[in-house]
Amino acid sequence: MLDINQRQLHVFRESSEDGYGSQMILLEDATAGLSAFSTCTFCARQMLQPGLATSEAIEKIGF
Repeated sequence: MLDINQRQLHVFRESSEDGYGSQMILLEDATAGLSAFSTCTFCARQMLQPGLATSEAIEKIGF
């Protein structure tokens, strides 16, 4: 989940019926990776660029 007000990326992993086994809050300078695609990484800042609408930001980073 992207918190644009606090400029943070909230990462939830290991989902189960009881919730998530792992939750992380990454600051905008942090790099994150996708579990399913270990070679795919991105910096949270790429999604938090000022002046870009959400769809434009996603398109810019290639998702």
